[in-house]
Amino acid sequence: GDSMAIRDFSRAIMLDPLCTKAYVNLGQCLQLKGLYKSAWYQFARALAINPDCIETREARAILNLQLHEFDSALQDMNAALQGRKTAGLLTTRAVIHMYRQDSRSAVLDLEAALTVDPLYFLALFNAGCIAARQRLFDKALEYFDLASRLSPEEYTSLNNKAVLLAISKDLEQAHQEAEFAHVLCPTAAFVQVNRGHIFLKMGKFEEAACAYTQAIDNDPHCSPALKARAFCYESLGWTEKALADFRSIEDLDSVA
Repeated sequence: GDSMAIRDFSRAIMLDPLCTKAYVNLGQCLQLKGLYKSAWYQFARALAINPDCIETREARAILNLQLHEFDSALQDMNAALQGRKTAGLLTTRAVIHMYRQDSRSAVLDLEAALTVDPLYFLALFNAGCIAARQRLFDKALEYFDLASRLSPEEYTSLNNKAVLLAISKDLEQAHQEAEFAHVLCPTAAFVQVNRGHIFLKMGKFEEAACAYTQAIDNDPHCSPALKARAFCYESLGWTEKALADFRSIEDLDSVA
């Protein structure tokens, strides 16, 4: 487990205090346990030994992103990309730009990533996300379609395709993509919510309520699912069930 890995990497550092990989691996283990400050310290120690280590720069950039230190994350990725330009590094910097609300720079990095590797899944996926935000739905669908064909087991691209197809009013195809995503990851609440929304657009209130129920089973605090299910129950004339959901929504709102 993580605790044993932390112990082993700590021992490796004691045996070789200049082993940067041990510091990086230790930092990543700490990061997974949510010990972000301790992880950051390990990455800093590794960079003190080798400031040009690309893997360490990227690792600390991702950690800074989790800490919402976007400018620091960008600085680390800029330093990493001076060493080499890979599709992965360019995509990571694009994601940082997205968090900084700099869509133009993100698009440029994703285009560069796809020039290096036209079939890089994460670049395609994030390019689709940006295109969707810009309401370039046909372009976004192209990105998500290629991404889903490259990684058929990746349910997020299928889910996003379903949402865009529903927006485009191609409900039958949207339903099909949503069902594929559901099969791949039946425990993702947001997948079930989107399935429910598509059923709702198709006028299938009972099926929609069932999908929302699955979302709530996976995440009891999923307010969008509760609100949508209450609407379904109300539309079906199931007043008591609708009232119970409205009370649950009020309870969640009071906690928030």
